[in-house]
Amino acid sequence: MFHPLFGPSVPDPVAVAALADRPDRVAIGLPADAGEVEVVAIHRSHLPAYVVQTVDDDLLVYTAAAVAPDPVLSPVAAGLPDLRAAIASWVADRDPAGTAAPPAP
Repeated sequence: MFHPLFGPSVPDPVAVAALADRPDRVAIGLPADAGEVEVVAIHRSHLPAYVVQTVDDDLLVYTAAAVAPDPVLSPVAAGLPDLRAAIASWVADRDPAGTAAPPAP
């Protein structure tokens, strides 16, 4: 089941430049021969993905691009407190007694 999540911020131009400077830029969808990269417009878009919270509290992001967790989006998701809060709220709404929660480490 998909639940839309929207972030309140827009891409940071410094972050966009950092992505363009990555040695694995082809793996993240930027052509190797692209010249200077700059933000010219920002549009809200959607990336359908499944976010799975593991028993170890890791967040793994799956998209249609691969059968394995996305190596770029998974660490990004792990650093988003709003995403973790949305998952916790979703779980709490469906399991108010906390019976489905994994045991504490």
